[in-house]
Amino acid sequence: MNEQAPCLQPPRPKRRWWRAVLLVLLFCVLAALGGTGAAVYYFLHTPPETPGRDVEVLIPSGYPLARLAEQLEEHKVVLDARAFLLLARYREAGGSVKTGRFLVNTGWTPDRVLDQLTKGRPYLERITLPEGLPWWEVGRRLEAAGYVRYDDFVTLIHDPAFLRHWGIPFDSAEGFLFPDTYLIMRPLELNLDSARSVVGRLIDTFWRKSAAIWPDGRRPGPGGRELVRKIVTLASIVEKETSVASERRRVAGVYENRLRRGMLLQADPTVIYGVGQEFVPPLRRSQLNNADNRYNTYKHPGLPPGPICSPGLACLQAAMNPEEHNYLYFVASGDGSHRFNASLAGHNKDVRAYRRQEKESSAREKAAQRAETRQVETRQVEIQQAGPQQPQVQPAEGGQAAVREEAAPSGAAEPAQPVSEPDVQKPEAQPAATPVQPEDREEKGAAEGQGA
Repeated sequence: MNEQAPCLQPPRPKRRWWRAVLLVLLFCVLAALGGTGAAVYYFLHTPPETPGRDVEVLIPSGYPLARLAEQLEEHKVVLDARAFLLLARYREAGGSVKTGRFLVNTGWTPDRVLDQLTKGRPYLERITLPEGLPWWEVGRRLEAAGYVRYDDFVTLIHDPAFLRHWGIPFDSAEGFLFPDTYLIMRPLELNLDSARSVVGRLIDTFWRKSAAIWPDGRRPGPGGRELVRKIVTLASIVEKETSVASERRRVAGVYENRLRRGMLLQADPTVIYGVGQEFVPPLRRSQLNNADNRYNTYKHPGLPPGPICSPGLACLQAAMNPEEHNYLYFVASGDGSHRFNASLAGHNKDVRAYRRQEKESSAREKAAQRAETRQVETRQVEIQQAGPQQPQVQPAEGGQAAVREEAAPSGAAEPAQPVSEPDVQKPEAQPAATPVQPEDREEKGAAEGQGA
């Protein structure tokens, strides 16, 4: 098909007389401030505040420029709303103000404020979604940061039409809410449409960043649905099983070997996911024996019905290219890594060693707590027996007396608490800005002889 080249025509001459009228009006408005020339210069070149402060400006679609100018004056972003409005019209920028959320500063001149609102980029805020979060945690973080309403998020990620649009072969978007650090403008209004934009950004990032791992280096079509199901699900299990980079392909290889042999996966994280948001550690025997849990890979063969979290790119790569070996089992070693075994007997030996190590570690920790508590109690008794301490008078240089008072103990220290794993890092806090609102594993608890 032949495309016609765009027709470039000389612009029609514009009448400029009205700009002169506006300039006269601007001078008239500013004349009230005290001397026309001085007032104009003062308005154009003097920031309202020094030092300035950030102000967040929200501009809905079709918002009147006159009302916006009034709000800018109210928040001391400009000195005079009428003068700012005339300046915008004089520069033919009245219809160029963008819709969105912008950051301006009270230390800026009117020209710079106008440039930001007409040519600047919307104010983007940073949010970090770490690897391994289930969909409900992603939704809560997005809601807490002001990007979505949680109910809209839940509705959307289970919407069949939305999932078909993004090529997701599951009944939810679990596994495709890509973990990454995002710069996103918070929506001016939270609703299903704004949630669609935010969630779509996450899923689009998944397909873009994972493109290289798929055949032909791009998102698989309908014929690749089963491959997508397997890789994303397996990657999510690997993500929950290990945080050690060197182990990811090895763990993926263990599950690949078990699938090939028709063995149960026996992966604790899948059981925990099936229990859902109500899960409270530790994983119990009754939960491992619950066949009603569709994600219980101690009871149901093969992979679970779908992903159990949002895997990162490294785990997706590991699932696509698992390490080749003969391992069928692994257990925690106590330092964050795992011991791998090809035989059940060797695995059981490692399990016993791990449990013994955990018991010894727990005993040492309790003994240390008791010793610290006794030490604090002894110190308190000594203080009480000694009675109130008197100030000590010591000779000072120059023959003068100096009074030095001993520091009294601040009280009993609290017994040391067991050290737990750190929480996932929260998104960086953004600097506060004045808003201008428009009106209106548990490690495997299976008995010896269980699987991986």
